[in-house]
Amino acid sequence: MAALNFPDDVRRKQDLLKIDIQLRDAKDLLITCPPLSGLTAFLKQIKKYIYVSEHFKCFTVLFYDCQVQNASNNIIEGLIDCVNSEIPHNDPGNGQPIKKKQNLFDFFTSITTEDEMQKRVVVIDNLDKISEKEAGLLLENIRVIAEYRNRNQYLRNVLFVLAGHSLDLRRLDPKHSSPFNTATQIYLDDLPIDDSVSLIKEFLADKKYSPLVPNYIDYLTFGHPYLIRQICYYVTREEVQIGLSGEIKFEAVDSVVETICNDKREQVFKQIDNTIKQRSPQAMETLERILNGFVYKSVKSSDSLRELKLCGLINNNRNNKWHIRNNVFDFYLRSLGNWSQVSKITNFIPRRLFVNLEGYKILFDLENNLREFVIAQLFDAFGDNWQRVIEQNSNISGMVKNWKKMQQKDMSSSWLSHDDIPSLAFGSFPEIKKIIYEYWGGHSDKYFQPKTIFEGSFESLEILRNKIAHNRPLSDKDVETLSSITKQFNDCMFENHL
Repeated sequence: MAALNFPDDVRRKQDLLKIDIQLRDAKDLLITCPPLSGLTAFLKQIKKYIYVSEHFKCFTVLFYDCQVQNASNNIIEGLIDCVNSEIPHNDPGNGQPIKKKQNLFDFFTSITTEDEMQKRVVVIDNLDKISEKEAGLLLENIRVIAEYRNRNQYLRNVLFVLAGHSLDLRRLDPKHSSPFNTATQIYLDDLPIDDSVSLIKEFLADKKYSPLVPNYIDYLTFGHPYLIRQICYYVTREEVQIGLSGEIKFEAVDSVVETICNDKREQVFKQIDNTIKQRSPQAMETLERILNGFVYKSVKSSDSLRELKLCGLINNNRNNKWHIRNNVFDFYLRSLGNWSQVSKITNFIPRRLFVNLEGYKILFDLENNLREFVIAQLFDAFGDNWQRVIEQNSNISGMVKNWKKMQQKDMSSSWLSHDDIPSLAFGSFPEIKKIIYEYWGGHSDKYFQPKTIFEGSFESLEILRNKIAHNRPLSDKDVETLSSITKQFNDCMFENHL
């Protein structure tokens, strides 16, 4: 993927990669997702990507928006008018505008025969805004073109990207397993964590914020594009209380989430309310069960799960089970009166859970980085014999022997991995510190300066580690401190000595 020429501000690179492959192979696409998922923005990214890619230099992108086109036209006439307005052509047979053609096969055959070098990607947005009858007619026309591509080389020069929200293909096209038999279907999940956090940081770029605030917003939204934009918009406004430091913290994010959940004008929650009213009794029962913690693994065998997925109430894009789409949706649903008897809002504690989970992840990475750092330093100092050297050091030999025992015990367990790892990997956090102290002079001292600051940081880390190890709740300040010390240590170990 690195070789492809993605514009710098483009999101959803994995989805764009799928589209790149299909378009190069002359395949049509159907892109669908729940409402308010950034579909139109993604279609604009497709156009931008095509226009900057060398292998698409002969491609033109044409847009047809079903929502804004003249409603008096049927879909075929409207699409032909739209294409003709973008690229006027005359029928070679009589010199009249090609729009008099009655079907897409004849129309695009005429256009592509006229200019066989030019390729066109026709993007049809908001397919869900037209009637099922019109959508079926459009699919049938496109299917004819797709089936003739192998016999008519000119028709390989016109490709279709259909896009819409909550499209149920079983209803739109019940006779076929795919919309045109040859199309590739792409379902847009919410943004993956890297794209999500990157976008949040862009929205917060002009503000001061605690280092983990972007991750917290991602944790609450699970990458929902609309929620990310709304939370970032409100949390950066002056009327939001952000404390004397002028820094956005978790409390400000919590306050914004609570406010927008209570705002009946908020678009996303109006959409949820309307969606719930339209659900089948079976789907509502499934939603209640999910709110109460029932785990569903597969959507294939459940029409109710499929219905909830299409309308955007549930997904599984961050783990392998179906859950309420994100923590903000979860909070909102539990706040509704009709759910009060089936779920308890007191069970919703995303911030405290996020803080402790984030604390554990930070500590996990730091401990393993410290172990790798210590092993690397010992190897540089003593070569392949470094393990024998520390075994013979009387100040730490007892500790090293204990590691050996733990290593041998693990090796005797059939259910554990038997990777060839050094015994130091079994050292506890205080023991790692002891090793660093033992070989401070000439080894660790050139990385961590001054020693008093290093000692103070290690003491703070040990206090926080004990909290995590014994499942004590961390405060916002605790996890910020842990994050700050970890960055300081990683900078000392790696960044500043490359």
